[in-house]
This record gives sequence, C-alpha cells and structure tokens, in this order.
Amino acid sequence: VISSNVLEESAVSDDILSPEEEGICAGKYFSEAGLVGLLEQAASSFNMAAMYEAINEVYKILLPVHEANRDFKRLAVVHGKLQDAFNKVHNQSSGWERMFGTYFRVGFYGSHFGDLDEQEFVYKEPSITKLAEISHRLEARVT
Repeated sequence: VISSNVLEESAVSDDILSPEEEGICAGKYFSEAGLVGLLEQAASSFNMAAMYEAINEVYKILLPVHEANRDFKRLAVVHGKLQDAFNKVHNQSSGWERMFGTYFRVGFYGSHFGDLDEQEFVYKEPSITKLAEISHRLEARVT
C-alpha cells in the first residue's frame, strides 16, 4: 500500500528533481540492472523482516524483466524464493508470529518543546499499541 501523499513526502517530486536536467538520471541505479539490483535488495530486506507477502509484490515487477531477457536461471531463482516465502506464510501456526509493529509519525511544534521544536520522529511500537496510548505516554514524558 502506497501512501496517498507519497509525492509530497518524497524528494522526487517534479519541483525537486527534474529529469530534464543534464545528468540527473545518469546514476548507476537509473538502468535496468540498477533497478533489478534495488528490487532484489528490497525482496531480501522484506524476507529478513518476515514480510513475506511484500516479496511477491516486488517479484511481480522483476518477473517480466527476466522474462523479456529470457533469463531462465534468474526466473527459476525468483520462483524458488517465491515458493519459500509462500510456504513461510502458509506454515505459520497462528497469527501471533505475524504481528508487525505499528508506526507513529510524531511532530513537536512550539517553543515549549525546546530543542525538539519543529522536529518529527517515527516511533515504532508493538502492533497492539493504540494512538491514545502513545499520545498519553509522550505527553507524560514532555510535561
């Protein structure tokens, strides 16, 4: 799932990054091989984070590239990794092993926050944490 404000929050919106500028998209990642490398790295990271469903989404992008290049060895490797990921999801005995953290974006605004004024942080909490709970905890810490 992609955030609806991804362009506002990223550094690649048209007002910051202009592909028309000379050399702006000439880095090693702005090629098919660069994209493939980044996607494989993403799949590996999702695997380490036990986010097995996301691996499938990454490989949905990679598979057509390997198919177009008729790279059957890499296709076999990708399908093997997909099989492993799907088996890990299927073999979970209960939902407790699959509980992910909840993330909260917290901003501090106002002079009473001192050095934290206009600072934003992302807090990772256990998946069962509610907004009111972290809000009260942060209020108690700051006041």
